[in-house]
Amino acid sequence: MSKECKIVEDLLPLFHDGICSQESRQMVEKHLSGCENCKRLLTQMEGELIPPSDKDADMKPLEGINKAVKKGKKRALIVGISIALAVVFVLFGGISIWWYAWEYTYYIPFAEGREPHSIHWFDEDGNIGASFVEDASKFTWYDDTYRYDVEFPGFLSGNGRVEMTRLDNTEDEHISVYVSRLEGTKYVFHVSFAGDSHTWIDEGGGKHWAYFMVDSEMNLYYLDHWTEDYRQGLEAKFEEYKDEVRTLVYEAMAMWPFLK
Repeated sequence: MSKECKIVEDLLPLFHDGICSQESRQMVEKHLSGCENCKRLLTQMEGELIPPSDKDADMKPLEGINKAVKKGKKRALIVGISIALAVVFVLFGGISIWWYAWEYTYYIPFAEGREPHSIHWFDEDGNIGASFVEDASKFTWYDDTYRYDVEFPGFLSGNGRVEMTRLDNTEDEHISVYVSRLEGTKYVFHVSFAGDSHTWIDEGGGKHWAYFMVDSEMNLYYLDHWTEDYRQGLEAKFEEYKDEVRTLVYEAMAMWPFLK
């Protein structure tokens, strides 16, 4: 496995969940286009998230319709179709409500009080004369140190994003924080230090970016597929970056106090 494969392997969970930066996504996509091993690993991740289907349960409404057709009972056929449609609508409505309550509303507090991406027209005095909302699902704002991005997920999609990125990032250094959920409702901060100055080599010679998953109390978390050697190396690296990580996390909580 190449060093680049090691880096991509670390980024695949973020890439799969749609919470990595645009630069990281482009790098992973470029690598996947020519690496079958990493592409296979991504496919395995996707497969693990697909729940087994209950074939018998799915076929019950259709069995009723099939019997009605064979017996030529028009009324029974209409009733069967009506029941099947009702089941479909109920299931769709239930899934939609779940998606809205669990996925969509999760991002509302992050963008509260912010304006979505808009196009503005200015008058002769430089004041906004009119505005047109370009994308109501995306929000971006700045302070003196960071750029903040909140992107709501598409319908029945989990590809939302909450990101805080340093404004002084360069091509050689990229520091950012992503926020996601862990263990159902707990917030976790994905703190990434990308660039040659932030890489480290494990005992096997693998090259990694300094990337840490922590909660608001600075507890370190791991992904299941990380090896024990990598975890030990990450813990040692965390001690080196702990003050910087703490600063980034505390400033994220200053922007979004409910993360505490």
